[in-house]
Amino acid sequence: TYPFIIVWNPVVYSESISIFFMLLSFWLLLSKGKYRYYLSGLFISLAILNRPQVALLVPFIPLYILYQYGWFKKIAIKYVFQFSLLVVIVYGSWPLRNYVNHNKIILTQDLRGAPNWNEDVISFMQYIYSVKAEWEPQFSNILHNKEVSFPENAYTSKEDSLKLEKAIHLCKTCGSGFSHWQGYWKKPIVGKNCNKEIKELFTELRDSQIKNNPVNFYLKVPLQNLKKALFKTNLNDTDSSIRKWASLLFFYRTFLILIGFAGAVLFIRHKKPEWLLVFAFPVLLYLA
Repeated sequence: TYPFIIVWNPVVYSESISIFFMLLSFWLLLSKGKYRYYLSGLFISLAILNRPQVALLVPFIPLYILYQYGWFKKIAIKYVFQFSLLVVIVYGSWPLRNYVNHNKIILTQDLRGAPNWNEDVISFMQYIYSVKAEWEPQFSNILHNKEVSFPENAYTSKEDSLKLEKAIHLCKTCGSGFSHWQGYWKKPIVGKNCNKEIKELFTELRDSQIKNNPVNFYLKVPLQNLKKALFKTNLNDTDSSIRKWASLLFFYRTFLILIGFAGAVLFIRHKKPEWLLVFAFPVLLYLA
């Protein structure tokens, strides 16, 4: 019943299966089976391995169990242990594997493993999300070697303006990460690049944004993200008619989200502990 799976399948496929595992974990949690807490821990761990943000749910499930059976009852502690044991074994195998094989504690993923997600692109993304909630049209303009302009608050000083102009020029000409994205204006860059210099510039620019535009960074951009999460109404690329029709699906998405919040309110009104799972997760996801 979620049409995005049809029109946005290359991106949504991991979300689809993670949501399936998450709902299966909930279903088992609310069932009467003998091994329900072991199985709930198993499937929530599989959901996390597909979409890391599901991990934000994990603390609430033990809280739900303790609330349901009594905070200091032996049976509640037993069930929390069963759930937690499977999370440690199944999900914990991933960071353990990373530590054993690479001597790094990586809890989710390291995007730099892909050539198009090198430190130049990541630092650009971290910078622009300190200025605004979208990286378009600036990102596409870099790829196509077009003029790139930013909102007025990006130019906090003459020094920052010059740094930003230099960083964008380097992104266009010698950022290897940018060069591996589809649509880049010349051949991909292999070997010598200026990724470190780009990262340093964007890190300094981001720090300047936090210092000089704290209201924008801590309030306005997060509110833009909230609007995008709940009420986004169009895709960035709407050149084709099918993309325009796809944009209408955002209204359906908003409808589903609002129904979810309505369900959470009903749980709270009827004093059902399930509100911890339904309501706390999206709130914590937004805050994170």
